[in-house]
Amino acid sequence: MTTSRGKPTAEAQEIGQKKPKGRIGVVDIAREAGLSTGLVSSFLSGRYHSVDRSAVVGISEASTVKIRKACQRIGYEPENPLWRARIYPEKADLTFLLSKTVGSTFVNDYFGRMMWALAGAADEVDIRTGFSLFDPELNYGLARQTLPTGTTEGLANKFVIAGRSNPTLVTRLMEMGGALVFLSRASGIPGTVSVVPDYRAAATQALQMLFALGHRKVAVVAGWYFRENSYNALQLRAGALAAANDLGIALQEADFFIAEDNSVYDQPDLLARIHAHSNGYSAIFCLDDSIAHALYQQAEMLGLTIPEDISLVGCNDESVASILRPGLSTVHYPVRRMGRLALEEAMRMVEEGRPASDKVIVLPTAPVMRQSIKPLESGTAFTEV
Repeated sequence: MTTSRGKPTAEAQEIGQKKPKGRIGVVDIAREAGLSTGLVSSFLSGRYHSVDRSAVVGISEASTVKIRKACQRIGYEPENPLWRARIYPEKADLTFLLSKTVGSTFVNDYFGRMMWALAGAADEVDIRTGFSLFDPELNYGLARQTLPTGTTEGLANKFVIAGRSNPTLVTRLMEMGGALVFLSRASGIPGTVSVVPDYRAAATQALQMLFALGHRKVAVVAGWYFRENSYNALQLRAGALAAANDLGIALQEADFFIAEDNSVYDQPDLLARIHAHSNGYSAIFCLDDSIAHALYQQAEMLGLTIPEDISLVGCNDESVASILRPGLSTVHYPVRRMGRLALEEAMRMVEEGRPASDKVIVLPTAPVMRQSIKPLESGTAFTEV
């Protein structure tokens, strides 16, 4: 039988809740809940889960509630973190899951800032955070023993997912009772919450900056995600086309260029392809700042100067945008707020239950004017140098 003990919580001592004298153990909890010590011990240790945590065996929801309420009444605060997660699910760990196609948050500024904000908010409420990569191509329904680190140990019940999604992983985590929040993309899955920037507004704000300076011929450059017709790609495309139509900018599907790799170093011909286009572009709108960074390098190789020869606008306001010279005009995404809100929504689901449908929270964006764009002089365009 499990014998680990804990202390009464300070709250229980302060308000005089009923509690056994001295340290509290399984026998005390079982007596208070009116259940057997074996059942309580199994609940706390997690032995009631199947090996891959795909099912709960032998303990009813009513018994689970009785055990948790008994622990709260006697003010039991276990020293064992696994027990703590069982009894107080709102205090259980949170795992940040990032698609391998994005890479590590240590090199990806966009998701790195989200995770930093998420971890900071979790620390404020004494919730531990973990980080793990997942494979967007792996069928986690078939490979049940290969779930990402931090999902099967029983310590985490809150999962924040970023990057390209994997439906089989989502299904597995939901089967395990996890609260799922998606960052940057809308999942479209009932019972989950997504926190995203207003991509349509962001595309509109970028084109409005260029339009205000006289630009009417604009090329749009997107990353690999554009080929997947993901939520953010579809929203950005729709926003750009709608804004161009409203503003009178001649933007067609042929004016969208796709970078095969989002790395700032692996775009050897991107600007050259736009440069050779017959449309005579005076400005470029990049759907993320890492691509804009790459175009800065390509401009130098081609002997072009930003913004004298070509105006450039990015999107998402990564850290590099203010470091580049000239500073990159872009659209700010509230990534830190997104990270903090992800934690709030995950905790809300643990305490109140999952939403009946897919809940999408859209946060406002804001244009950031720097030095990479300039007024278009009459008759000038991006042509041969």
